Amino acid sequence: DTGAGITLVDETYGDFFELKIEEQDSGITATGAGGSGLKISTSLKNKIKMENFSIDEFSISLMNLSHVNEGLKQLGIEEPVMGVIGADLLKAGKAIIDYSALTLYLLN
Repeated sequence: DTGAGITLVDETYGDFFELKIEEQDSGITATGAGGSGLKISTSLKNKIKMENFSIDEFSISLMNLSHVNEGLKQLGIEEPVMGVIGADLLKAGKAIIDYSALTLYLLN
């Protein structure tokens, strides 16, 4: 649980996830995870599929997460954060988070 309100992907992974940017600079900025005033781009009408859960027509935001990854490197974590599952997706999937099993359940 990151506390993120929206689902987002690091802008450097937009092509990897085949996201088409609809709004280059939405004029919206974000604050969190050690950064503020971060510019956000938007990708509309995406399909998300994880195991048996899927959702169509889902908006995903893209932003630069280098500040997050730099902070993690300072803690000795080399694996980069590619994105963040936000409350928007958790709510849509009626999420159940089992912390003891490190498992996320999403319902259709």
